Amino acid sequence: FLIRITDRFLFQKKYDYRELLRKLSREVMSIMELGKLSRTIVDDLVNIIRLDSCAILVFDKDKDIYKVVAERGVRDRSITMTKERPTIAFLKATHTKIRKGPHIERMDNKGTIKEEIGKLNSEFIFPLIVHDDLIGVLSLGRKKSGEEFNQDDIAILESLVGTASMAIGNAQSVMDIIKLEA
Repeated sequence: FLIRITDRFLFQKKYDYRELLRKLSREVMSIMELGKLSRTIVDDLVNIIRLDSCAILVFDKDKDIYKVVAERGVRDRSITMTKERPTIAFLKATHTKIRKGPHIERMDNKGTIKEEIGKLNSEFIFPLIVHDDLIGVLSLGRKKSGEEFNQDDIAILESLVGTASMAIGNAQSVMDIIKLEA
């Protein structure tokens, strides 16, 4: 009886988690204003996954930096990154996520990536890629429950990152068109 109830609860929770992320994916594709879109993504991720922190940094073409456009729980809200920073260079070159852990020591002999992960209060840093360009970064903190991210979590998040990348790219294109018309 207890096993059946426990399984039902766990499977239901997992199903709800996936369904909420699907809902978020549909929702973000309908928002064209970058600030509102970024806040929606951050707020929904924090509330759905129950994260202690989340941030989106987007490339600002005018200032030639990646800057925070939406965040919750970040230690340093003013953090910016140039294209030359090791974190950005790694994400741009590999198009793969960075996960906090001992392997960072091997790829980051000056401690720069570790420092930026600390400022963002991050567990993962995902690249936001559109047409092979790094348009931004999505930083996710730890789960408030203390649970580790499992492979299913990561697979769902990677899918969501692809959708978020397209949505943010579309919002940036709309902003560029508005600037040209002004």
